[in-house]
Amino acid sequence: MAVVTASLAGAQVPLSYVPPAFLTSGTPEFDAWRTAFASKAVLVGNKAPTIVEATLANISPNPDVKRLNESQPEFVRPIWSYMTSAVSLSRIEVGRIEFEKRKEALKISTAQSGVPLEFAIAIWGVESSYGANKGDLDVVRSLATLAYTGRRTGLGEAELLAVFDILARGEATRADLVGSWAGAMGHTQFMPSSFLDRAVDGDGDGKRDIWSNPIDALASTQNYLTRAGWRSDEKWGSEVTVPPQFDWNLLDGVMRPLSFWRGLGIELATTISTPNEAGGAIRVPESDNWQVRLLAPAGVRGAIFLVGTNYNAIRAYNAADAYALSVALLGDQIAGRGTLPTTWPLDNPPLGRTGTTEIQTLLLGSGFDVGIADGQAGPRTRAALQAYQKAKGLAPDGYVSVQALEMVRAEVNANTIGKAEPSKLNPPPPSAMDPNYKGPPPVKVTW
Repeated sequence: MAVVTASLAGAQVPLSYVPPAFLTSGTPEFDAWRTAFASKAVLVGNKAPTIVEATLANISPNPDVKRLNESQPEFVRPIWSYMTSAVSLSRIEVGRIEFEKRKEALKISTAQSGVPLEFAIAIWGVESSYGANKGDLDVVRSLATLAYTGRRTGLGEAELLAVFDILARGEATRADLVGSWAGAMGHTQFMPSSFLDRAVDGDGDGKRDIWSNPIDALASTQNYLTRAGWRSDEKWGSEVTVPPQFDWNLLDGVMRPLSFWRGLGIELATTISTPNEAGGAIRVPESDNWQVRLLAPAGVRGAIFLVGTNYNAIRAYNAADAYALSVALLGDQIAGRGTLPTTWPLDNPPLGRTGTTEIQTLLLGSGFDVGIADGQAGPRTRAALQAYQKAKGLAPDGYVSVQALEMVRAEVNANTIGKAEPSKLNPPPPSAMDPNYKGPPPVKVTW
């Protein structure tokens, strides 16, 4: 390497830098990216050249990471299937054992963070099966693969810059940096930037060891949730029962006081709880001022929830409702609270990529803005479907499902507007929402 520096406010700032001739990876595009990124890390990111060079030396793209990054799965796993696995009986039982083992050591962290330990334990269970599956891939190699090509280049580079800082501070060795294909590490799967910003020393030994110390990992997870907005005087939410003839236009993501929802006849399935000094939970009355929104992750025929700020904090850890609900419900089960939802529309699963592309195309042709018909059922697609449902006088749940596609397709074809080639999906059975439906009620899932 060749580095020229200047002193600025007492610090040495590099003015020029020539990266070394890295041993080729066998992929010219990767080699070109690595040389350019090494220069950017030193000159723009002000990272130590020795750390940058040692970290980026002798790596090559991981073809499995490249494949996973580029993949667009045809099928979407229904939320009830995901939750059956994520909140299994064995995971609940092991979670309760781990809670009892760790609660004394994390008593101070629980009090300071305001986050009940059971939710950190639940994240641990879902993320790595309580440390049994932390991932075994070279995180630097994974992040470099993401950084040089594909749809996550910015993320990959930003996380590599964080890795350089972790190594420069001596908080981990290069060998410690193993994890998932996306770069998450340790017991509770922190990304490198999250480690720098939110990891804490849980046991007072002067280290933030999320890789081999569950106490540090759990305390760091509690701190993460606190930083994400967790409120110590609130629960995450509750499953609810909704009265007949409910106005589903209120499924709009707006937070409203609990008194508003109660006034419409909505009833909570469980009571609110808050942590006690031992890290467990005590029962307290629900506040009428508790701000919550309505959530129907599988449409109006599935389980319905009211969720608040703490649910959003869990969702900040992983922005998927299936994940957030699984963590929330697993935490409740670990603490011995509540029951698991059982009402799901098993006959009406979410659409896969082909079906989603078709419904997006049909909605676009009917004047409803989904953005690009890319096969991804994101917020714009759900909002467009809700607008369509409202226009047709239907319950606007925005659930991008097999039956939603059948409904839109039939209406569009009947009007010969934007006629599209049907995807090869088996016609679903009649919907229980149809007033002429004479079949059984929604199927119950047995946990």
